[in-house]
Amino acid sequence: MVSLALAVTLYYCFRPAKALPEVGQVRARWLGLGVMEISSPDYKQIVYVDALIINNWGFAGFNIPVPQNIPAWIIGLNILREKTSIVVFAITHNHGDHVGNLLDCVGNLTKEGINTAVVAQYEFATSY
Repeated sequence: MVSLALAVTLYYCFRPAKALPEVGQVRARWLGLGVMEISSPDYKQIVYVDALIINNWGFAGFNIPVPQNIPAWIIGLNILREKTSIVVFAITHNHGDHVGNLLDCVGNLTKEGINTAVVAQYEFATSY
């Protein structure tokens, strides 16, 4: 049995590599604390990893002024309304500094007609 496992492992390690599909570019911005914004270059698809966006104290902790355009939809939804086809919130776990303003964010975006989705752990998703 061990020799069969070794043979299969060696086969997959040394077989000719297939060409990888062309991969597009993404933009990534840190929004303070554990919050990241990952988007397509044209800003049509956006993923926020965690949702402590409004009142995020992460920049202050590093003595960095909050950039005026982060995130754009807090200042004005015009950019997202014109460009974005979907915003996804990926919540890593159920702590206040990660869940943050999820309900406010989703509510504001859906009121503006922007498609919104939330991805979360089972325990978190079933607790709301």
